[in-house]
Parts: sequence; C-alpha cells; structure tokens
Amino acid sequence: MTRHKKHGIKLRSMYQWHRYIGITIAVFIIMLAITGILLNHTEDFKLDEKYVQSEWLLNHYGISAPTNVKSFTVKKYWVSQWGNQLYLDSRVVAEIENDILGAVLYQDMVIIAQNDQLYIFTTSGELIERVAGSEGVPSGIEAIGITDKKELAVRAATGIFTTNQDFLFWNKTTNAISIWSDSTSLPHPIYKSILQQYRGKGLTLERVMLDLHSGRLLQQGGVYFIDLVAVLMIFLASSGFWLWAMRKIKRKKTKKEH
Repeated sequence: MTRHKKHGIKLRSMYQWHRYIGITIAVFIIMLAITGILLNHTEDFKLDEKYVQSEWLLNHYGISAPTNVKSFTVKKYWVSQWGNQLYLDSRVVAEIENDILGAVLYQDMVIIAQNDQLYIFTTSGELIERVAGSEGVPSGIEAIGITDKKELAVRAATGIFTTNQDFLFWNKTTNAISIWSDSTSLPHPIYKSILQQYRGKGLTLERVMLDLHSGRLLQQGGVYFIDLVAVLMIFLASSGFWLWAMRKIKRKKTKKEH
C-alpha cells in the first residue's frame, strides 16, 4: 500500500469518526447551548422566581412531605404542622420549632398548644398572642382541651389546669371533665393543597437548569457524562480543524501537480 493510499484511508477514517461523534452528541450540544442561553438570561426569564411542580423532579431532589404531619380538627377548622410550618387550614400562620400537641376553639380563638407555650390565633389565622411559662402557663403540657364548663384546660406533668379568659390565672383542678384534643388525618383536599404549597416553592427552574447544564441532575454519573461530551466537543473542533488543514494541503499539492 502506497503512502498516498495510507494517507487517504487515514483521512477518510477521520472523516467517519468526526461525523459519527458529531451525530451522537448533537442532541447534548443543543441541550448545553439552550441551557447556557437560559442561564445567561436568568433575570430576563425570571428562572429564579419560577418553581417546578413536577412530581418526579421534586421526588428526585428529595423534596417531599414530612412523614409525621400532625393535624387536629378545631370545629370547622384544621390545624396541622408540616416540619417547622404551622398551618390553619391551607394557610401558613407561623414558623415553629417544637411539635404541637393539640388545638381547640375557645372564645372564637384557635388555641394551639406546645410543651411549654400556647399560640393564640384568630379564626382567620392572625396571631394574637403567644403565652409562655413566664405568663403562668404550666410547664410540661401534654394535652389541651375544653371542660364541660366551657373552660380552657391543659393537662400538664403536674396535673390538670384551667384558666380565665385572659390566660392570666391558671388553677389546678381535680374534678374537671375535659374533652382533649386528639390528632386525626387531614381531609384529602386540604392535604393536597398544603402539599402543593409545601413542595411548590422548594425547587426553582434556575436550579434545574444549572444541574441539567452541569450534569448534576443525574448525580455524579451525569457530571462525568457532561465531561465526556465536553471532551468529544474538543475532539470535534480539533478534528474539524485538522480535516480542513489536510484538505487545504491536498488542494495545494493537486495544483502543483497540474
């Protein structure tokens, strides 16, 4: 085989590799270009203000509902705790740290109990007051309820206590008949509404675009794959330049021969 023939085979082989690799990664090059343009104009497209609602993506990022949602029925209202968010029906009314132990409707107010304090809300969800141990609330609250005399009562570590309408005086009692607030499951429409809110603002479109562009959407394997695409893009650019140079050299030689 002559040197010219070997050179022709080598050139043709490079053309084939260049073509096959270009076709293979074309889709990913387009994806990188589109995500790059979008990320370059994040503010124009408001990607950081748009939130992903896809169940698959939210699950993929681990943005799911807490497994221990606590909920209590308060007449026609519902009180629930999702992580550190406190809801009255479908509205967030407070950010809290400790678990809620119960909720009751008292004097047209929603009273929510924690271990060492009470939250007092209007039925529309406005916080009226937070009453803690410094205001005389018994420590070690275990439950909250309403007595047969329509008094607010709490069951604490040291006994059962009732209070006046201003929550200023707490009296220990041994004979109060109380109905204690007990947890129950949220109605499905309210649960679904809160779930959408809870997950709806956890993942921005900008974050997804960044992870798609870098490959992190598919974790470490995706990063390595994007690295491979980048290497192949370098090969395409280099081989394209090499093929152009070889063709130019070949044309010069052909002209000289003629």
